[in-house]
Amino acid sequence: IFICEMGAKYVGDIKELCDIVHPKHGIITSIGPQHLESFKSLQNVINTKFELADALPKDGMLFLNGDNEYIAERAPDGAITYGLNSDSKYKAKLISVGDKGTTFEVTPDGETEEFTTKLIGTHNCLNILGAIAVSHELGISLAELRPQVRRLESVPHRLELSKRVGMTLIDDSYNSNPSGTKAALETLSFFEGE
Repeated sequence: IFICEMGAKYVGDIKELCDIVHPKHGIITSIGPQHLESFKSLQNVINTKFELADALPKDGMLFLNGDNEYIAERAPDGAITYGLNSDSKYKAKLISVGDKGTTFEVTPDGETEEFTTKLIGTHNCLNILGAIAVSHELGISLAELRPQVRRLESVPHRLELSKRVGMTLIDDSYNSNPSGTKAALETLSFFEGE
């Protein structure tokens, strides 16, 4: 399986990449007001992200973050959704975040499996959930995915959890935007202590 990230800064960027790669399946993880200096409007961002959906073949699968309002509004029939708060096929429940990482349950089609990861924060849980949805739809059982999720390592300085003498340190020095700071504070709120 070849995985290709399709970033965009201008209208048509994702279509151009799709014309080169010819993706069979696609996942749209997020849509927001990024790169407005080049996109000029949020609608242009939305249209550009959905160039991926337009490029998929009839037998391809489209995976969508059902929690993102801009994605959910435009979700076509047959798309496979995942989310924490939405009514998605793949939904994470019973999320618990602490100094050992994050634990959550996933229940698609009546099958339930508990996952544990060293990564912290609900946004990491959402990203992992998207990967679980794609992998499971491609035929990998939830049970087989458990050890893979457990092995995930954090990216340095992005909600990186480390132990120091007598304390737990959450290093989020990479993020410097409002949504990243909000996610870090939300994650911190899950921890007990003063």
